[in-house]
Amino acid sequence: MPAGRPTEYRPELCDAVIEWGKLGKSKTWIASEIGVTRETLYAWERTHPEFSDAMARAKVFEQRWWEDAGQDGMRLQGFGQSIWSRSMAARFPKEWREKVAHVGGDESDSPVKQEISLGADAFTRAIAGIAARSGEGEPPVSTE
Repeated sequence: MPAGRPTEYRPELCDAVIEWGKLGKSKTWIASEIGVTRETLYAWERTHPEFSDAMARAKVFEQRWWEDAGQDGMRLQGFGQSIWSRSMAARFPKEWREKVAHVGGDESDSPVKQEISLGADAFTRAIAGIAARSGEGEPPVSTE
């Protein structure tokens, strides 16, 4: 799009952003595709509830796309698991970022113990991935 005044909001963008989310596209990609800045998307989310809902749904679809890509990739030799994991933590920090807590000590002291935990969803996915790779994660076969 040519430079100049930002693109005006159009309700049909709601369907488009949901579809782009299903393709794993980020908010930055979506803004670029529409020809606006991320700040414009934020403004539209504040002033148009239907757009805010569409962006939230797009984010859910985006995460699903990336999780599926990671699960598919883990079956391939040479898959960059650590790069994928770091990307997930950056894209979806609430569910994928490791949380570090220091226990004990005080402000001038070193911590007595350091705890690192994964969010429940990330932990569950990590265990399921390990089980699937080992063949233990296969669902039971129904005899009915």
